[in-house]
Amino acid sequence: MNSEVFSIIIGAIIGAFISSISYYFKRRQEHKKKLNKILFTMLEIWGIVYLISKIDEQDLLDQYQKFLRKKGVDVSYSDEENSIINYALKEFRNHLLEQRKNLSGKDLQKIYNEAIQEISFSYPILAYEMNKDRGLEKVLNFADQYFEKANQAFDFESEEELKFWQNVKQYFKSKIAEDILGSLEDDIKNIAWKSSYNNWFKARKIINRKKNQVILSDNFMEENMQEIIKMVAST
Repeated sequence: MNSEVFSIIIGAIIGAFISSISYYFKRRQEHKKKLNKILFTMLEIWGIVYLISKIDEQDLLDQYQKFLRKKGVDVSYSDEENSIINYALKEFRNHLLEQRKNLSGKDLQKIYNEAIQEISFSYPILAYEMNKDRGLEKVLNFADQYFEKANQAFDFESEEELKFWQNVKQYFKSKIAEDILGSLEDDIKNIAWKSSYNNWFKARKIINRKKNQVILSDNFMEENMQEIIKMVAST
């Protein structure tokens, strides 16, 4: 075999090798872009579920009254006024959550299912592990509806009994939300790890930072007070 033929063969082998490496890195970049997009979606879903679990009607009422007291407003209301305020705050909570849940005009479960479907082409095992019958909104909405019906069925004779029931309700709703949140966090960490160590570290940091934030802060009440007052006035 002369040197010219040998050079052609070696060149063909090197060319094929470079082409394969180039194709591999191109595919890897495509997978990484897809993972980053899904990671963003999952963090958005986690943030909404976390918000749902933390904004309770009673906590909202307590913060509302606390905020007004700081402003020098008398919060001694009649039973009828309290009933109106409670209803308005519940409507405000629902309004706030609907705003946050409006991701591409689709419900959380649909977005979650689409994320699993998209990731299944490149990472079928990860998609299989994520594909659990959670029914994100269904479970949370069921908890809300169940406790609302139970609340209407019971005739509470004192403020203490009502307060006790509200605490029980919040405890079970929190436990349901914690279970969903924990499962979502596992999914986020798995996706982030597949993307890069840097994204895994950042995702954990974002989740921990969110958990340490006070949602119903004075700033939150200041920003939303006009909307709350509008809902109280229209009730």
